[in-house]
Amino acid sequence: MFPDTRMFAAESPKAKRQWLDILEETKRKKSAMESQRKEAAHHVPNQDQKLPSKSSKAAASSAAAVDVNPSANLVAESELIHVEWVQELPEDLDVCIAQRDFEGAVDLIQKITDYLDNCPKHSSVREYRSRIELRVKQLTEVLMHELQVSPERSIRGGPRSARRAVAQLIRLGKSVQACELFLKNRSAICRYSLRQLKTESNTVLYVHSMCHMFFSSLSDTGREFMKAFPQHYGCFSAFILWAKQEVQHFVSVFASQVFVSKANVSTVAECVAKARSCCSQLSEIGLEMNFILDRLFANDLEKLIQQTGDNQMDAIRHRAAEDHWRPVNYQNEDSIRKFEADMKALGIDNIKDFTYDECFTYLTANTIQFTRSYISFCDDLLKLYIPDFQPLVASAFSDIFTAQIQNLKKSAESDQFRNELNVIGQNARFLRMSLLPLLRKKYDKVTIVALAKLDVLEKTLKQVEDKISSSR
Repeated sequence: MFPDTRMFAAESPKAKRQWLDILEETKRKKSAMESQRKEAAHHVPNQDQKLPSKSSKAAASSAAAVDVNPSANLVAESELIHVEWVQELPEDLDVCIAQRDFEGAVDLIQKITDYLDNCPKHSSVREYRSRIELRVKQLTEVLMHELQVSPERSIRGGPRSARRAVAQLIRLGKSVQACELFLKNRSAICRYSLRQLKTESNTVLYVHSMCHMFFSSLSDTGREFMKAFPQHYGCFSAFILWAKQEVQHFVSVFASQVFVSKANVSTVAECVAKARSCCSQLSEIGLEMNFILDRLFANDLEKLIQQTGDNQMDAIRHRAAEDHWRPVNYQNEDSIRKFEADMKALGIDNIKDFTYDECFTYLTANTIQFTRSYISFCDDLLKLYIPDFQPLVASAFSDIFTAQIQNLKKSAESDQFRNELNVIGQNARFLRMSLLPLLRKKYDKVTIVALAKLDVLEKTLKQVEDKISSSR
């Protein structure tokens, strides 16, 4: 068709593309016109033939029309994609992607997609659509790269920093990829933040900082997720699974700082209480994760409660071996008042009933140490309490108190302490009238199941008191 070969120089790639498109379109038009002429000439009769009848003329005219229309449609359809803005749109898309104008790029894609949907499914339209799809793929890759975490990219941004890329991926129909990358992005940022926390010598302070950072991040991610995927309900199940995995990772870090480090029960109780409190704040976004947190804590907490209970029992046996049932002398009135204030701070309101002669208390050093240790132990256990731990906690409460009563009962029956029966009786009365009611009050405030063994312990103490009274 074009036997001669010539070379031309264009000012820019865009101008080159325009010239090539015009050349290709001209070649198609020329081919269509030549084909049309040949078909028209084929149906014209020779001059020496008889003139055709009216019916034959109509038939010939109809046949020519049928043959010519496809060529005319070809020209009309090709002209649809040679509108100026349509021809310039691929290059405009390249510019938007290069300039990171993602919103503008998606606007152009949606505009041309709507336009092409109304065009006939012709080869020229399909060819043009493939050029657009190539740029859609490029834009998608750029947006996905925005959400990916890599060493050369900063990962200190909050969840809002990913909103722009997520929004445009959703507009492109890539909501599944957007959801997956958004959550992976948040995982990397959250774990980076955990690693950046400075390990404090004070475990409680470190855990407080860790809990605040982690659960605040989880809450912010949930709020941003609901804004980014408001109508994509299928993505919410992915968010729930992601949140569960993040809590599992948090517990592994928590355990390495709290349980593995052999912290005392008071430290563990305060750390667990803080974690539960921060986790409860997730309910503000409709996310309940406390039951998962408790389940992950369960094994370590059960071991801790059992071990602490055993330590309490050992301490009771050790103090009992050294107890001579002698009242404590605080030497002066100021010291006895300080002792009374300490007991009231623990919850013993009737401590004055067990002091006399301005500086003495009927309580022995063993009873005072047991009271302080036991109240602290009970407070820590109740901080760790969940319904699943009810049998374990109830057993620890009653077994330790029973061990102390058995020591008191054994001393009351021993001839060695016959002259100290009055002091033993006063200590028994203190346990029954002061410590036992306080224990019941604390337990009932936290649990929903009454501790029936306390009634048995109260009867045992009353029997010890009655026996001492009768033997005087």
